[in-house]
This record gives sequence, structure tokens and C-alpha cells, in this order.
Amino acid sequence: MTMFKKVLDNIDQKEIMEHVAFFSSCGSRVTGYPGFFKAMDYVVSKFEEYGIQPYGEDGYFEYFHITIPVDYGASISLEDGEVFHGYNLWPNLVNPSPYKSPPEGDLLVYVGRGTFDDLSKVNVTDRWVLMDFDSRWFFRLAAMFGAKGVIYIGTGKESRMEAFQKLYNVPMAFPKIYLKPEDGLRLKELCEKQGEVKIWVDSLMRWERIRVANIVGFIPGTANASEIGVITAYLDSWSIVPALSPGATDALGVSALLNFAKFLAKNPPRRSVMLVVLAGHWQSLWGAREWVDRHFDILGTSVKFFVSIDLSAGSQQLAVYNRGNVYSYTNLQTLNSRYTSLINLLFRTYLPVLRDESLLGERFGAYFIDEILLTYPPWISACPPTEFLGATYFDSEPYVAACYGGGFAFHTTNDARVYMKGPGDTYDRIQWDNYWPQVQFICTSLYGLLNEPVIDLPQSPSRLEATGEWGYCSLTIKVVSYNMTTAYWDPFDAERHPEAINDTIVHYQSTAAPAMQAVPSYAAFGAAFIMGVLDVVAKPDENGVVVIKGIKPYTSGMVDAFVINSTNGEIEWATDIGVYSPYQSKIASVTTVNASYLCSIFKCASIVLFALFNPSDLSSMPNVVLYNRLAHGPLIQQSFLVSMYGDVMAFIQPDIPVEILITRGRAFGMAATAATSGAALGSVGFIGAFLGGGGGGRFPMGILVNSTADFPEGYGYKVSAGRTLRIPFTPILYARDIFLLNDGRVKLAAKYFTFNPVTIMFHGLAEKYLKLALEAYKKRDYGLSYASAYAAWAYEQVAYYSMMDLIWQVIYTIVVISIAIIPFAYAMSRLVGFEGRRLIAGVIMLFGVMLIVLDIFHPGFHLASNAGMAILAFGTAIIILPLLGFVIREAMMSAKTLKERMIGMHTAEISRSAIAFQAFSLSIQNMRRRRFMTALTLVSIVILVFSMVTFTSLMAAPRPVEDIRTISEGETPPLYQGILIRRPVWSPIPEEMYYQVIHQFKGTGIYSARGWLFPPPPQRGLGFFAFSDKLITKVGAVLFLSPEEKEISHIDEILLPGSDWFGPDDVYTCIISKTMADNLTKELGRPITIGSVIPFLGMNLRVIGMFDGDLLWSGSEGFVDLDGEPITPLMPLITTGAGRAVPFHFTGDLIMLMPLKACLLLRERAYIVSIAYKPYNTTAIREIARNLALRIATDVYYSDAPDRIGVVRYRQWFTVTGFETFIAPT
Repeated sequence: MTMFKKVLDNIDQKEIMEHVAFFSSCGSRVTGYPGFFKAMDYVVSKFEEYGIQPYGEDGYFEYFHITIPVDYGASISLEDGEVFHGYNLWPNLVNPSPYKSPPEGDLLVYVGRGTFDDLSKVNVTDRWVLMDFDSRWFFRLAAMFGAKGVIYIGTGKESRMEAFQKLYNVPMAFPKIYLKPEDGLRLKELCEKQGEVKIWVDSLMRWERIRVANIVGFIPGTANASEIGVITAYLDSWSIVPALSPGATDALGVSALLNFAKFLAKNPPRRSVMLVVLAGHWQSLWGAREWVDRHFDILGTSVKFFVSIDLSAGSQQLAVYNRGNVYSYTNLQTLNSRYTSLINLLFRTYLPVLRDESLLGERFGAYFIDEILLTYPPWISACPPTEFLGATYFDSEPYVAACYGGGFAFHTTNDARVYMKGPGDTYDRIQWDNYWPQVQFICTSLYGLLNEPVIDLPQSPSRLEATGEWGYCSLTIKVVSYNMTTAYWDPFDAERHPEAINDTIVHYQSTAAPAMQAVPSYAAFGAAFIMGVLDVVAKPDENGVVVIKGIKPYTSGMVDAFVINSTNGEIEWATDIGVYSPYQSKIASVTTVNASYLCSIFKCASIVLFALFNPSDLSSMPNVVLYNRLAHGPLIQQSFLVSMYGDVMAFIQPDIPVEILITRGRAFGMAATAATSGAALGSVGFIGAFLGGGGGGRFPMGILVNSTADFPEGYGYKVSAGRTLRIPFTPILYARDIFLLNDGRVKLAAKYFTFNPVTIMFHGLAEKYLKLALEAYKKRDYGLSYASAYAAWAYEQVAYYSMMDLIWQVIYTIVVISIAIIPFAYAMSRLVGFEGRRLIAGVIMLFGVMLIVLDIFHPGFHLASNAGMAILAFGTAIIILPLLGFVIREAMMSAKTLKERMIGMHTAEISRSAIAFQAFSLSIQNMRRRRFMTALTLVSIVILVFSMVTFTSLMAAPRPVEDIRTISEGETPPLYQGILIRRPVWSPIPEEMYYQVIHQFKGTGIYSARGWLFPPPPQRGLGFFAFSDKLITKVGAVLFLSPEEKEISHIDEILLPGSDWFGPDDVYTCIISKTMADNLTKELGRPITIGSVIPFLGMNLRVIGMFDGDLLWSGSEGFVDLDGEPITPLMPLITTGAGRAVPFHFTGDLIMLMPLKACLLLRERAYIVSIAYKPYNTTAIREIARNLALRIATDVYYSDAPDRIGVVRYRQWFTVTGFETFIAPT
């Protein structure tokens, strides 16, 4: 206790706050920026002041090279000479997008938040757009409609969620510039006054290989000096705007370390202490990986533990972690068990002492968490902490990967870190009351650990552990290009490519095996594993070589290399996975301590596609196929990248016309689920029936061929070397190209009286919506055009599949009939008495005549691209069959001979083929004797076959299966008259589907989306969000609702007096039940009423209303949607009833309501689960529901009257037409 009191007395809050203030005032501490080096000098000066010994290779420094995008600034100049200074956003994957306006300048237009409606008001093609920063990912829409770049109007309070949605993993040259609020508002004023403003933009950002250093200090121990405890924190910060990265939150860890270092220098512990201030934290722990690699020989021997400090102040919940997001493990139980002693020390030894009344009191540490074994607090296994994207990057991870233990991190959890990673992460936003308890526990615990007689933290350092569960390898990537003369790869180095080597950049992203962890949850929620990701961008040295350290053995990663023009941002060379690639793949596998990989690149041109989703269920398309338009075969050199938003950038050979096939790549999504499980989910069975093999196997899902009405086969896309073709508003082209290609086939089939009801119906719907999309695009109604384009593509997909299926059936018919004509011609020739050469000539002539007749009456010869080749191929197969028969006959003869030798001859047999031939000859003779009967028989057969082939069809056709239920007297009527769209098993609905619905039906009704947010699934039971260790208030899930929801379901009727409903701009607001408010009052120790602010996951939510939880859902009655399910979120559990999964929904008292806008910002964890649409014209509801069910792979629920509820499910039905013509002739 005395030891801990001494530590606590030396925690100088004022000094720590001064550290944070200094670090956050450095301008930008992004690694390699001037502010970072200023912060380095500050840390070194403090180490020197405290008397800490240098331990680096060069004083305190351990140098290494890191690749960073350096922002040289941006300027926006007006005609009157006024200049605005801007700042570039983080590169688009690897493309920093430099830009310089032409001498005549550019035009700038203001587009608000960049929504479809905003973009429809102005012409953005070949213009710069001025956009509010709080516009999420809508810069993509501006790019899709032809904008040159985007200039953001800063707010000074940019959120982490907004920042993350502006990251873009497609290396397209599309500059994004940030303006400070006052400058942005000035430009906005000019745009609103003039409409378009003439500007000159000059921006420059480029990747540079910069020499930085980890700062290493050393304090010798007083007793066990040979044993070392390593304490680390990172120095740098990260921001979506690299030049504006105050990083106040990032400074909290290193500031606490400095204060603790000062104490340790004056009060050395038993063990030696190595203090490491790391660089390159946000570059996949670059500094930590360098440190582990350099000090590998002392890991686990001299080094007894390695701890990293990663703090924030939006929450008091300090957690101890042993792993984060960079590395994954398959046997977590074994790894976690190595920390049992540490957890006991921290939470069962140190924490109880700190809770003494003479120190910090009994409530201290009530919010701390053991995130390794989940033993503290006792309820934590039922309430795991919630982490957000990018939060769990720990510098201790490389150490754990190398030693399978020994490393751990102190990390603030349950914190959305709202302002982190943006220009708004400033000193004044730090919530110090949440910070100090964390610092107290860290300093006292580490000092106690350093003074323990024995540290029991098992470690097994290894570079290459046999199972691959841990290890520490390096991957050497060599950039090369294929030499046609030597037929081998030349190094892409400074000697061979002096003009390009400085513009070369390499990107590596690991694809580690998942770490299996049993998570009992309903099928719609969460994942059963944690993915590990190592993401590195690096410039090669003068030899074209990049070395990446700290990769686990027996893992693999994706490697890309590019040469990016430093003047205009165009990609001049790109990764090659074609025939000249060493591996014809981007996958680099690490199977040795020092693995190597050749990354071949080629001179390229680029094509960018936007918003590539499956239009029937909006799942992403994982694959495109790049074909040479002239050869209709794969390009010799090619590659492509796919964005999480569905955008694709393809790298192609220059000046060669290219056609792009859109495929699934493999069966997945709802159709695949239905196919593999045998389940029939809504219209999935029907739509999936036309996918050509259940997953998009034999037919593409879309094509891009640059077609026209006059030339539907398309001209392909030809792009010059080093240029990029951005195909504007690609969704219209997805629909147009497949429609035009299929339209020619449909008309050709109709010309020969070949029809398929499926094709005709869906092709007609596609034509209707394609015309609507094109007309809306001309009028700049981008929202309606976007929605109609996807509708047209969805309908035409089915039409295309059914048409191709018809063509294949027709081709099969041609082949079968053509082959059948051969024996028919032989039989007829024998009937008329031909023998010898006349028989051969007769067979040939009759075969030719029959083919001519077939060509006249049958469409197959016209629908097939080469019917003759199909017949020849099948005929070849028929010729081979006798050889197979001969082999079988010889095998049977050998078996017969062996049998006779063993048991003797007991049977007499004759040749089966001889019997068949004799029977055929005898039949011909008998037919010749009875000519009249033979003629009648042949005429009947010909008429029968002709009727069957020509006039009858067996086809799959869509038929709506509607379940309509009439509400009887006394039953609760439908919640509203309208339509409900949700996917099977409540799986997420992509946000893009929501925009399609609202724009397709814009002005015809009211629409609302509902979203869910769940806590992480516990090891067992039902998880919940907790507000404190008292556990008085439990939130089972968050239900996100839009402002329009009250107009649909009238949910605002359950609000208590004085409550407000959500407004269109609400984000950090909530509505809670009266019961929850009462519980929060007890739990937080202050009255929670309307207007109060409550902490939730690091966000301060303002309570704008309260409701009666039982009225929302009591467990038996409340708000029930059109699908018969309560509107509240589903409980993430499975219970068995009546032989199936029976879902239960949370009661209203366990639900918190938040605005939909918050759901869209928190899309990393929250998601849309249903869409409600309430048309003004209720008579159209049923027809709209039927059309939606045809297009979307799900059931569609509707109510078109107060006493009626229905659901539309489209099923595949087999239909026989023209069967009467088959019966009559017989």
C-alpha cells in the first residue's frame, strides 16, 4: 500500500495536461511530419531532464524508414486573386491524387451534402464540387457523375465516423481537399451567389520514404537488473487530413508514460525498465514491429513483459488486452491461459489494495475490465465491451505474435472515440475525469509488476513456430517487369527505370486465417471469428525492394504495386496477374523466416466502374473478368481492385478494346444459401433458378461492352497508356449493355416464333425502367435514374438468364435431332432399296435435305452462334462412343474367359450387337413388305415429333404465391397500409437498397428504414449494454428509426408528454423508456429526464423523449409489423419450437431508440434491417409489392386494407404450353 501511495502522490495531473497540450499543439504529429519531429525532440528533452539513460543505436534513437503521404498543401485561387489554403485528405488507397488546374481554370459548384437530390440541382460533370464535410461517403456519387474532385467545408468538430467514411480503397486520381470552416463558408457564399465560381486548384501530396526513429530510454533495476520490463506508448497521431492532426486523444498514452518515466527515474524498481516511445503506430504498428525484430534475441529471456498504453477519455472503462486486430490466432484458449497470473495480480491483488479508503476508495476500478480471461468484473462475460473500427491497434501485438505471450495492452474500451482521427481531436475535448482513474491504475499496476519477486508470464519466442500459431517472419517483395526478349522478369529498379522508381509504391494486406472462437448467436448476427489484418504501404528502395517485418508464418497476403504519376496522379504501371505474372495471382505466402515474392507490373491504362452490386439483393460482386474485345478472351496482362463500396478499378493493356464481364466468382449470398441448404427463401428459388448453375456459374451477371442500339455487341473500351477512363454513372450502363445484347436475341427468337414468357415479361419490365432511367438522367434526376437503372438491371438479369437458357435448350434440340437424323436417313435409304454406294449417297443426301428442312422451320440455326460446330462436336462424341463400347466389350470378354477357365462353360451366348443389327435388318425387311403401313407409321412419327418440337414447350415461369390473411374482428389491425421489405433471417439490407427504394417511390409515399445495433455476443446467454457495474440498467439493443417513422407506424403516439420525435439533423440523441430512465436515475446518481445527457459508448446522448416500453412491445402485444413480428430488435439467440428456430424480440424497456442518421454513421457495427414504404395511393400497394418481389430476392409483406395482410413470394413453376398439338395427332 505504501508503494502504491507513493506512485499516486507522484502522478502530476497538471504536468500530464501540459504534455497533452504541447503534443496537440504541434500542428500534425502524423509520422514524418514536422510536428512529429518536434514531439520527438520534446520527449528526448524530457528523458534527458529526468535522467533516463539512452538505449538506442544512436543515443535515444533507433532509426528506420517509413513511407508516409506528405502533404505539400493545396491552394484554391479565385479570379480576383483571393487564395484559400487547403489540406489534402488521406490518399485513395495509394493514390495521393495531385492536381493542377489548366490555364483556363476550373468551375466550382456547391452540392451541400452530396446526396442525389443535392447533385441533381447542379451540373457536376468536369467540375469541382464544394461539399459539407458531414457528407459521409457521398463524394463517390460526385465522382460517379463526373466531378473532377471535392473540396470539403470543415466544421472544426469532425467525427471519427465521418472521417472513416472518406477513406477510399480504390486508387483513382480523385483529389479531396479540406478547407477550414471560415474559408469553406466563404466559398459556399460565392457559389450560392454566382452558381458557378471560377477557380484554380493547385494541390500536391506524395509518398515519401522518411527516416524516423523509436525513442528508447533505460532505467537500471535495483535488484534484478538483468530482467527488463518494456513500457511503450506511441507518439504519432493520425487524421483523415494528415496536415491537420492535433491528436489530443493519441497524446494521452505518451503523456502518461512521460509522467510515469519521471517517477521511475527517481524511484527505480527492482527490475530494469525500457521506456519505448514508438513511431509508425497507425502504419500497422511499424515502429513496434521494428523494435521486436531488432531486439528478438532478448525476448522472453531478458524481457519479461511488454506493455503498450493506448488511452482515450470518452469512457472510464480501462481494459487489459493481449491481442488486437493485426494478428489472428486459432487457439485462443491456450494463448489466454498464459495470462492467468497477470490477471490475478492486476485485478485480485493490486486493485483491492487501491480500493482501500486511504487510497482511492471502494468504487475505484468499478469500470475496469479483464478482456483476456473475462473474469473481471464478474458480469463482463455476459457483457463484452464494444470496440469500433480501428480502435484495437496495440503496439504489444507484434511481441505477442513473436512470443505467444508476454505482451499486453492497457486500452480504453466502450468508447466510440468520436473526435479521434480528425482535425477536431483537440485538447479542449478531453474529458479528464474519465482519464485520471486509468492513469492511476496503469502506473500503480506497472510499478507493482516491476517490483514483483517473480513474473509468471510464459513466453515462447520463435521466428517460425511449426504450427504457424505464432512466429515472426519477414517478406521481401521485389517489384519486377516481364522482359519479352529474355522471357524472364527484370528488376524494376533505378537503373532500368530511373524515371519511374521514385513514383513506385507497394501495398501489402494480409489475409490471415481466422481465429476460431465459438460465439453462440442467431445466424444474422456477428461472426464466429476475428480476422487479423496487417496493412502496409511502402516505397521500394533503389533496387525495387520492400521488406515487411513481423508477418506470422504460414499466412498469406495480397500484394499490389503501382507507378503513380506524381504530377497528375494517373497510374502508369500496375500489378499484373495475367499470363506473364510469376504466380498469376496477388497472393504472397510466407512459409520461411525470410520469404520473398516477385510482384510483376506492366504499363497500363485504367478503367473505373462505380456501384457494382448484385441488383437483386445488393450483395457486392466479388469478380470481374477482363476480356480482349476482339478475341473475346482474357487480356494477357491485367488486374483489378474492388472497393468495399462496390467500386472497381481495372488495369488493362493500353489501346486494346476491352469488354468487362461481371460475375459472382462463386456461389454466395442468399441464392447460394438457398441452394446449399435446400431452403426456399422468398423469391430466391425463382431468381436463383436462372443464375446458370445456382450461383452465376455459366452466365455473367452483367456486361460492359460500350454498346449502342445500332451495335449491341459493343465496341469495347479503349484507353491510352497512363490514362484513366471513369465510366460515368455506371449503373445505367450495367442495365443498358445487357439489355441491348439480350434485346437482339429476344427479337431474333421472336422472328422465328420462339418465345419464353419469363423472358418477355422481365425484358419488358427492364425496357420500361431503362427508359425511365435514361429520361431521368437527361433531366438530372439522379436519384430516380439510379433507382430505375438497378431495377432495369435486376429485371434484365432474369430475362438474360432465361433467354440464354432457352438458347441452350434450342441448341440441345438441334444437336439431338441432327444426330437422330443419321439413323433415320439410313433407315429410309434401306427402305427404298439402296445398297452399297447408293446407300451412302442416299444417307448423305437425305441427311442434307433434313437439315435444310430443320433450318427452315427450327430457330436453333439462327439463335446459335455456330450451330454447325455444335452438331460436329456432339457428333464427334457419338463417334467416340463405339470405342468406349469396344473397351467395355473387351473387358466383358476377358471376364468371361476367366470365368470359363475357373468353372468351365455352363452357358451359350451370342453377341448382343449382332442381335441388335439382325433385328434392325429384319425390321427394315418387314417394313418394305408392308409399305402402306410403314408410310402411315412414318407419317405419324414425323407429325408427332414435328408437333412436339415446334409447338410444345416445357419452361420455368414465375408465379406469385400470395398468402393473404383477413384480420378477423377483435384482432389487432395492421400497423399501417403499406409495404415492408426485409431480407430472410433479418440479415442486413445494404444502405444503397434504401436509397433505391426512396428514390424509386419518391413523391408517391412515405418511407422509413429501421436499423439495429447489438452488443458483442457473449460466450453464453444474452448480451447487453451496461452503464456501470451496478447493472441496474440494461440495453439489449438499439433500434434506429428515421424521422418519417412517425408518419408510417405512428410510433410517436407512445411518447410521454413533453417528448419530441427525431428531427432530420439529429445524431447524438435518444429516446428511452420511462423504466429505463428510472433505472438510469438510480444507476448514475442523478435525475434522468427529458433534456438530460447520458453516456453511451463514448457518445454523449441527449434524451429528447420517453415512452412506455410496454406499448412498444410488452412481450405479447405492442407494435407488430406487417411480417407479424414486433418492430423491436430480435434477440440474438436460437430457441427450438415446432422443429424450427423461433425468434424472440426484446421488450420495449430493453430498447433504446436512436435516429437513423446515427445508424448510418455507425455502419461499422450498426446496419439497416428493414424498409417500410407507405404509398399515398393504397390501391397500388399490391401491384407495387408484386413488382418488388419480382426484382428483390426476398419476401415482400404488404397491407392494402385495414383488415388485410399479405406476403408475396415468387416461386418457379414448370409450365407446358402447346401440349394439345402433341395429343391431337396421336
